[in-house]
Amino acid sequence: MQDGKLGVAMMGPGRIVHRVMQDFHNAENCALIGMASRSPERAKAAQAEYHAKYAMSYEEMVACPEVDLVYVATPHNFHMENAIFCMEHGKHVLCEKTFAITEAEAQAMADCAKANGVFLMEAMWTRFFPAMYDLRRLLLKEKVIGEIRHVTASMSFKSAVGLEDRLYARNLAGGALLDVGIYPISFCSMLLGSEPESVQSVCTLAPTGVDEHIAVQLQYSGGATAQLMGAFDCANQDMAIVFGSEGSVVIPEYYHPTHFTVYGKKTGVKEYSYAPENEGHHYQFMHAADMIGAGICDSPVMPLAETVRLVGLMQKIRYQNGIFYAEDNR
Repeated sequence: MQDGKLGVAMMGPGRIVHRVMQDFHNAENCALIGMASRSPERAKAAQAEYHAKYAMSYEEMVACPEVDLVYVATPHNFHMENAIFCMEHGKHVLCEKTFAITEAEAQAMADCAKANGVFLMEAMWTRFFPAMYDLRRLLLKEKVIGEIRHVTASMSFKSAVGLEDRLYARNLAGGALLDVGIYPISFCSMLLGSEPESVQSVCTLAPTGVDEHIAVQLQYSGGATAQLMGAFDCANQDMAIVFGSEGSVVIPEYYHPTHFTVYGKKTGVKEYSYAPENEGHHYQFMHAADMIGAGICDSPVMPLAETVRLVGLMQKIRYQNGIFYAEDNR
């Protein structure tokens, strides 16, 4: 870190990096150092667009002393290879969701972070909004709606891209579960835990063999349940509802929340509102910088053990629906 700021490089400047950069400048404890790509032309174009200090190859990126943390934003099936490459060169890593294809891959990444003494976290950016900190406090500590009994959450959109797009590419581990299904699954895990006792799922397959619509039902040891959905084939308000023994909470657009409403038997109806964001990805970078500055290698907000278990849960869901990728054979 230089002048108290974490030096950040973006690895794979594609669609997600374009979204990340909408708010990155709000991360006051971070500095954009480089845009790294296998294509020199793409790296230079991204450098110019986002005003990065350098356009870099992957090799130049890990050799650069100004780079402290790498944001791995390559397609899902390259995450393990790319993250381990960075960590073995001493770089901290924030890895785009979905973190890995298989539980074995995710565990290998976590083991590599530990072996190299570096910070590694899944880029589950939605957990770092001010609204989410308040939601966790209200539900898990203050228990304003009593014990959580049921969670519903979904994320979907009507895709406008063709079957040749990455979203539908089996060789790139496409599909709704890994691309958007991770959002409701991670939200549920945040509240109920990452180890359900019972997992049931159904899906609709695209012609390419990946899932374009998947629905999941979970049950936990204490009796709590969840119904979750991710899809490319339907429009949606991306809402989550949490039902408790003494009330409920409604969170519109829970993946980047600006407000939610508590309906409590004891508290009555109470609205919580927050300033709107363009995207809000900067909060996770600020958290990473704080953790790294404090010498903490595993985030308490998005712990590696939870990430590994969630990758395993999604692997189980895929297998239930006959969805396999090349990585499953490693």
